[in-house]
Amino acid sequence: MVKDTLNSVFDNLKERATNPFLGTLIVVWLVKNWKLVYSLFYFDGQIKLEDRLKYIDKYFKDHSFLLNLVFVILITLGVLILTYILLTISRLLTDFYERIVIPWISKVTDRSTVVLKVEYNKLLEEVKRLETRLDEERLSRITAQNERDDALKSKEIVRDEVVIDGNGNSPALGSANKSDLYFDEVTTRIRSAMHKDEFDSIISDVLNRNTLSKHSEKVHLLLREGLIKLTGDVSTSVAQYSLTDEGKLYMKYWNKSR
Repeated sequence: MVKDTLNSVFDNLKERATNPFLGTLIVVWLVKNWKLVYSLFYFDGQIKLEDRLKYIDKYFKDHSFLLNLVFVILITLGVLILTYILLTISRLLTDFYERIVIPWISKVTDRSTVVLKVEYNKLLEEVKRLETRLDEERLSRITAQNERDDALKSKEIVRDEVVIDGNGNSPALGSANKSDLYFDEVTTRIRSAMHKDEFDSIISDVLNRNTLSKHSEKVHLLLREGLIKLTGDVSTSVAQYSLTDEGKLYMKYWNKSR
């Protein structure tokens, strides 16, 4: 118990002693009253305790304790203010040297290693903008890939549901509702890319074995949907196409839904 109390007292004194104001106040008071302090430690050995006390009493009668304390506090505040002003000036000089002088010297001696902060901030903003754009492109690519995967899955479902009869002649749908749903999606994509008359014209050319342009986006769409297939190149720009099995099924759906 006593040990804990002593430790608490010492910790409190240590904390007080590290206080800038209190530490400065003690030093200023010791300097201001150095004669008293000096006398306390260097009294003549023949002087009695009573005489020593009379000397201390006389000292404080000649020097008012309250006025002395006020004077010491004012000096302490002045010392602290001056100290912080000097520290601020010192920090200002240090920052000025590190941020102004050193970059200027480096810019003069080696221009390739120094970039102005304005240019650096512009480049930083450009990097952030490019990163944002990259994230958007990555997200759009993932979305497009997911849509493509869903379309391929739907196409596989339709192919799995097609049942060939015993003679291998007439393909039929195992589940008309699901097939119609898939063909509805195909129709939506076709009608968003071309008019129905344009589609009929392309199908007519395919059935009549007329040539079609290899660079036509509409032809490419029908190829992607698996409705037609390339049967022969006529030249570098045109070719012949024919309906796939799925294309034949779709044409039945198309003619029925018109």
